[in-house]
Formats: sequence, C-alpha cells, structure tokens
Amino acid sequence: MRKKIVLITVEGGLDLNKGGPTKVIFELIKASLKNSSRKYDYIGIFSRRFIEISDEKNYNYQFIFDESIQNKRVSAIRKFLRNIQELYLIVSSIRFLINFYRNCFKKRKEIVLVNAHDVTAGFLYLIFFKKIFKKPLILSIHSKGSWSKRECKVSWFFKKLLLLIEKTAIKKADLVTTPSYGAFMHLNEDLKLVDINKKLKVIHNGIEVEANYSIEIKDIDIRFEQLIRQNKKIMLSVPSALVKEKGVDILFKAYDSLCEDIKRELKLVIVGDGPEKGNFENLIRKNKIIIFPKLPRKIILYFMANSTFFVLPHRISIFDYVLLEAMVMRLAIITTPVGGNLEIFTEKDTVVFVPPNDVKILAEKIIFLLNNDEYRKKIAQNAFELVKKNFSLERMFFNYEKTYNLALRYFNKK
Repeated sequence: MRKKIVLITVEGGLDLNKGGPTKVIFELIKASLKNSSRKYDYIGIFSRRFIEISDEKNYNYQFIFDESIQNKRVSAIRKFLRNIQELYLIVSSIRFLINFYRNCFKKRKEIVLVNAHDVTAGFLYLIFFKKIFKKPLILSIHSKGSWSKRECKVSWFFKKLLLLIEKTAIKKADLVTTPSYGAFMHLNEDLKLVDINKKLKVIHNGIEVEANYSIEIKDIDIRFEQLIRQNKKIMLSVPSALVKEKGVDILFKAYDSLCEDIKRELKLVIVGDGPEKGNFENLIRKNKIIIFPKLPRKIILYFMANSTFFVLPHRISIFDYVLLEAMVMRLAIITTPVGGNLEIFTEKDTVVFVPPNDVKILAEKIIFLLNNDEYRKKIAQNAFELVKKNFSLERMFFNYEKTYNLALRYFNKK
C-alpha cells in the first residue's frame, strides 16, 4: 500500500467553480489518479467531508468530484453563519477537527505528511495532532498577503487572534509553499516574516492542458446566446469577486470611455459578484454591461470559447487560475504586470500588459486588440504554448511531490 498524504483545509469541500486552495487540491488529486506510477495516495480532509483515493488505476475521478464531493446546496444555517465570520470560522474549525480525527487517527501509521492549504487548518493540525502524528507539515498559502489583515471582516480582537494563528502556523510549519513570488511578497509585507526564505518553495499552479475542452452546453443564459447569434464581439472578464484588487472599477470606466460605435460592436461580459457592482450600477446600466454573479466552470469555459478576448486589470495578483484557463482556451488576454502575472507571462507576445489604474491605456489596448485579428490569434496561440510548457498539471504535481520528498528528508534528519 502506498504512503498517504493528507490535504487539509477548513473550507467546506471541493468546488470545481472555485480557485485558490480547493482548486489546487482538486488538481493534485486528479493528477495523482492519472499518474499510475505515483508514490502516494491522498486523503482530503475538509470541515464538511473527506475523501480517500483508492489504489484502483482506473478510478473515475470525474464521478468522485462531480457527484460525491461537489455540494451545491447551502443550508440556511450555513448562509447565516457566513454572515458572522467569527462564528463561521469557529464552527468550521470544530467540524474540521472532528473530521480529521475520525478519518485519520487510525491511519496515522500510513500517513507520512500533512499539507495544509490554509493557515487555520495548519494551525489546528500543529496544536492538536502533530505531537501525536509526528508527521511534517507543509503549509500552502494561496491568499493575497495576510488573510487576517486583508480579507477577513471580523472584530479587532478576532483579527489579532487570527494574526497570531497565521504567524504561528508559518513559523512552525516545516515548509511553506506559495503559488508565486508575488504571493510571498504580499505575505512578507503584511507579516514582516523573518528567515522564511529558508523554507519557502514557490510552486506555480497547473492546469490540464491536453484535456478535451470541446464544449456543448444547453440552456445557456439567453443574453449570451443573443450575443453569439448577433455575431457580436465579446470582451470577457472573470474576476469572480468584483473588488478593487481585481481592477473591475478600471474596466468599467475604460469600457464607458469607448465610443458608442465600438460599444455596439464589442460587448462587455463579466462573471462575478461583489461590492464594486453596487458602486457602478448606473455605469453598468448605461453601457448595458452583462454581469453573471456566479457560473459553473463548464459554462465559463463555454464563454471563453465564444469570446473575442479576455481582460482582467489586476491591482493585486497572486496567481489567478482563470488566466491559465483563458490561455488553454486560446483566448488573447489583457492584464497588468503585477504579482503572479509577471511569473505567468514570461515570454514576448503572449499577453497585452497595461499599467494598473490606467483607464486611458486600457481603453486604447481594448481598441487595439479589437481591430487586430492576426495579433489576437498570435498572442493567444503563444500563450497556449506557454501554459503547455510551464503550467501543466503534471508539472505542478511533480513539483508538489518533489517538495513532499524534501520535507520528509528535512523532518527525518531532526
């Protein structure tokens, strides 16, 4: 029997439509199932459920994730808890601890390593289980800097508590991984980390490049179907969260500044929801911008397959998975040279970069791409070749396994 690695997070489970830690866990398990020579089996432990991967070579992972893991029903209680983050985190942590104990305690002799994909899960493992399990902890951080400082809307006391949890988890982890150097820079800016470089490993996210992405979707929203039937050119943006970090306000203003003839030819379609939608309601209504709050991944890929180009003018970028998806779908991209974007687009003529916060230049580049079909095709194909070379799922899986082996060697020397 192969040795087991536990992938943990206090999030509710795997959702194919999300990025961040759940997406990375999904891709890791998928890669392990496809790799018959793998050294390890995975156990995924979450606050709501767990999954153990069997040794069967022909295991149907699509069935596992689509039917058994992905849970679209959200109870009224869970919705209520999400509005009180302190309570939600406490309840999720308790459920995670129970789930971890039930599903890992008897298997602890088979487990060789724990990989936490959020700081809370890593902290809980360190406090409650590491002395018993005596297994190394790899902490994978996917957030934009300190989670407690940037993303968590809680009371002052709880923020201080979460900051302590973050620092403790990072300090005590055997190795720390981030999806980009940009992610580490934001983290270091917030936490003033000392000597973390000695145990920091950058592992870029990966995507299944050679998968069959031919998409036939029924019952697409009539607004998108009408654009296709009318042969409209479509500028797609998938920020997911409509927040200032994603630069959606700059995108709204740039589109608004285009002349009416161009706006009749080029329609802006956005997938996401958040506070910036409310801040620009009048502008959205005036320009007839189409916004879908949340969509399944297969429909987003369908949108990509039928769009003219993709735009996402980040102010802060860690390593946006949706950019890899756009590259795989051979979609020309406009974005900003910040954070992880600089680590994705490392070759010439693979992207159109615009300065962050610059409405005028973004509008100019939108017009440029709209009017240059050959260049659009060129950078889209170059970006596809780049993602195929540098960001394949197999490469990410290999780098994680290499890091696991390194952590085990370090730990066994202690």
